[in-house]
Amino acid sequence: MPHQRKEAMLDKGDASANDDYYDPRIDTPECDEDLIPTPPDGGWGWVIVASSFFLIFIVDGVCFCFGVWMVEFMDYFNESAAKASLVGSLLSGCYLSAGPLVSALANRYGCRSVTIFGSILASLSFILSTFSPNIEMLIVTFGVMAGIGFGFMYLPAIVSVGYYFETKRALATGVGVSGSGIGTFVMAPLSKYLITAYDWKGATLIVAAIVLHGIICGALMRPLEVTPRKKSLMQRMWEEKQIRVRAFTVHDGYEDLRVHLPLLEKGIPRIAPSSVTPADAAFRSRNNSAASRRDAERPTGSDTQLSHDGRATPVEALQVFPTADDTLSRPSSRELSSSMGVIHEGDDEQPPTTTATDSNLRDRVKSLDSARQHRVQPVLNRSSSRDARAQQYTRPLYRQDIFFSGSVVNLPQYKRRHDMSDYLTSITHIPKMAPVAAQEQQKVGMFERLVGPEMYSVLEEMLDMSLMKHPVFLLICIANILAFIGFFVPFVYTVAYAIEIGIPAERGPILLSIIGIANTVARVLVGWLSDRPGINPLLINNICVIVSGIITMMVPLYGSFTAMAIYCFAFGVTVAGFICLTSIVIVEELGLEKLTNAFGLLGLFRGISGIFGPPLAGFVYDVTKDYNTSFILAGASLTMAGLLMSCIPCLSRCKKCVPSKDTSNCPERNCSAYE
Repeated sequence: MPHQRKEAMLDKGDASANDDYYDPRIDTPECDEDLIPTPPDGGWGWVIVASSFFLIFIVDGVCFCFGVWMVEFMDYFNESAAKASLVGSLLSGCYLSAGPLVSALANRYGCRSVTIFGSILASLSFILSTFSPNIEMLIVTFGVMAGIGFGFMYLPAIVSVGYYFETKRALATGVGVSGSGIGTFVMAPLSKYLITAYDWKGATLIVAAIVLHGIICGALMRPLEVTPRKKSLMQRMWEEKQIRVRAFTVHDGYEDLRVHLPLLEKGIPRIAPSSVTPADAAFRSRNNSAASRRDAERPTGSDTQLSHDGRATPVEALQVFPTADDTLSRPSSRELSSSMGVIHEGDDEQPPTTTATDSNLRDRVKSLDSARQHRVQPVLNRSSSRDARAQQYTRPLYRQDIFFSGSVVNLPQYKRRHDMSDYLTSITHIPKMAPVAAQEQQKVGMFERLVGPEMYSVLEEMLDMSLMKHPVFLLICIANILAFIGFFVPFVYTVAYAIEIGIPAERGPILLSIIGIANTVARVLVGWLSDRPGINPLLINNICVIVSGIITMMVPLYGSFTAMAIYCFAFGVTVAGFICLTSIVIVEELGLEKLTNAFGLLGLFRGISGIFGPPLAGFVYDVTKDYNTSFILAGASLTMAGLLMSCIPCLSRCKKCVPSKDTSNCPERNCSAYE
């Protein structure tokens, strides 16, 4: 895992360099493994799943049953189908398009704050929409503002489940996203009942109150905390020894002088002159003679002395410890070392013999305090840096698999390790820390300084257009744009079409409920199939999209409630496979490292195309006065998307031939066209 390390040399007397002292023990990736939160795969995670379920229940339940509201808007405002459908298309398109922005905000402020804000914004937007004097005002409030609020609710619901689960993620995600189908199943008839009982304005106020319950769901999304990992006995002993050594080390750039600081701070007991024994006097005389010889041997004007190992040591560093000329008693090296649990061979016991005056003692303690402040303070700075990195590791969007909906046990990154700690370390990447030096601060753009590195790095990754140069992803994007042009058309126009062919108005919302319940069952089934060995998720995805397109083009043949109910069930099953396999297909074709980037761009393109789909179908109806053509065009768009995605395996094989420029063994004749 790459880290931006600050390696500053401790220059002589340079206090600023000391503050940037680099400790290789603290900055190593192995040490950072303890900072990465481990998903519990249960426990409070199931509360997160329940919160995600109800959030998606609200968001998709309101969006997918918009067809019930559109009929009322057309009658109340006396507007065309194209203009009325624009309200619903903006509601759905904005919550999809807001994905990159919401991801960046969730990475910086957390899923809890973002969800609560989105719930309040969406609820206020629905309340404001009841005061709309015209359809244009409704487009802004009910469409754009509520859609953005839904985006702030939807994406944290997806991210938080992936954040709390790894090995059980497929099950947890399946339970969470099943709120989409169940929400459609419940909200469609409920919306019809509320509109009939309270008209559309009263029904909107009730929906606003339901949306406000997202605050409770958001409040339950507490951040994942770092849980201490079990360490071996040898590792714990080594770390404790390093802490003891580091706590009492004065590093001056030349040698480490290990000092028993508490002993020197308390001072050395004063010894009266009368208590000096003849042995003490002899010891003092020998030290004075040795000191005189060292002073004579030292060159004039030199400010360094040679230590026992031949290295030059500043006099100031040596004078931290008193000599025989000073009046401060010097404890023995063995006494100092034993206090730290460190024994130096060859240390002789030296008797405390000299007298210490209060003034000299205070001077020595002050000098020692000054040295400790300049030399030991970097240890505290490094601790603060470690705490800052620990906070960075808790940000969800720094994990490459956060949008992956399948089981991580099938990922190559996990199979190579078979250990969750090693896997999390391999897929968690912290971007470059913000520079500290003034000259480096000038290189940072204004926008990055404004939003912060946590938001900027996510936006930069999710909106990186260089991925569009990848031919496989480019094909996926084109196919998804076509698919979402037709995706929302059945949800928006099924109720109106049912009324047109003679089905009672009160039975129209039941068709949407059938789509919802079929979608719920299919999501669980498709998710289970995608984890089975030997199953090709891309093949399932393509079959689902093509079948959904074909049956949608055949809607003009369905002239009864039973036929429409069968179509709605089949449509709900097939679109479920298309939606829930998106992340799995991306990882298989592009790799896990491209998932966040691809997910951001794909959500943006899906939202934009989803905005234009229903109004385009409404425009066709306004011109032809017939919904048959609208459904045929929507089905054709879905079918073309499925056929394009069927070309991905062919394109992937041809792309593998490009590096070697060898097309002789390529199964495709036009392989050179991709070079």
